[in-house]
Amino acid sequence: MQYQSASETFLGACLAPEGMSHALERIAHSVRAEAANLIFSHGTQQLGTVYSEALREHVAAYVRNDTPEDPRVARVNPSLREGFRFDQDDFTTEEMSRDPFYQDFLRPRGYGWHACALLASSPTGETINISLKRTLKQGMFDPAELIELTAQLPLIRATASISQLMGRAFESDRTALGDQYRAVFGFDEKGAAFVLHEQDETAEVLTVRHSCLFAPNPVNRPKLDAALQTAHATAREASVLVTDAIGGRWVLRVIPAALMARPWLTSLASLVVLKSLDRMQLPRPEDRARIADLFHLSATEARVATLIGQGKSVVDVATLLSSSPGTVRNHLKAVFAKTGVSRQSELTALLSRL
Repeated sequence: MQYQSASETFLGACLAPEGMSHALERIAHSVRAEAANLIFSHGTQQLGTVYSEALREHVAAYVRNDTPEDPRVARVNPSLREGFRFDQDDFTTEEMSRDPFYQDFLRPRGYGWHACALLASSPTGETINISLKRTLKQGMFDPAELIELTAQLPLIRATASISQLMGRAFESDRTALGDQYRAVFGFDEKGAAFVLHEQDETAEVLTVRHSCLFAPNPVNRPKLDAALQTAHATAREASVLVTDAIGGRWVLRVIPAALMARPWLTSLASLVVLKSLDRMQLPRPEDRARIADLFHLSATEARVATLIGQGKSVVDVATLLSSSPGTVRNHLKAVFAKTGVSRQSELTALLSRL
């Protein structure tokens, strides 16, 4: 298989998360490796991985608490100025022969060698690494093969930006992590919150203090607490509308790990995404027919849904449709039932992603 073909497959998969597993498999096979995975990290904390099919039976065991500590996390730190690094670049043969991770975890599973390269990094500490795995039977990597694949890294890195690739792995939809996504927070398995991405303007709406997610505006705090409790208790996505100090509207989404895109395994308990409602690509009037067809809405229900999705209140919609607020609320209840949401903010968030 040609190396260029493997890199083109990877680039295409950046635009389609469900294709990433296949792309990683092709890249691995192009250098006669058994498997490959992407490792998403924030600082020294590994957040999760997207993996090729061959790793499916092993990757869950890797994140268990009883797994020997992986020494590569602390020692293997490739830079954007270099290509792939081998095990022997960072460990001696003697070290690997007596390390519990290599001997008690990798060897019983048939794996013996790996090569790693950095694809993307950010000033706030987020990184994406690609790791190629070879079995004991396949033997060590041939440096000449990886030199060929390393030549494709600039092309791969050009598209593997944190905001695009990481966002597409986390999100279950196909919307790129663009300007409307202003802040992203994570909760680890112990319930501690940390920042994945934020900007100055979002810190006035939501931030992290002492490992806790904090809303500076007291009005938003019960909404935040309710959304977190709902999502964590029911393992369902929860959305709520919050405001900033100058009246700007923001949609806060809590996404439990179980709802994140597959194939994906993460140590996060959940993800919190904050995006500006005022900057969203809101549904347009011409989208009504598509929305009606998608959710089996009547013409009036589709008009109500579209107007609510544009941020208008029930009273505003009633005025525009020359109707009463009570009638609009009845149509809205029907829309909620057909779309599977229960709040206007959830409906707005749903329609903004179509």
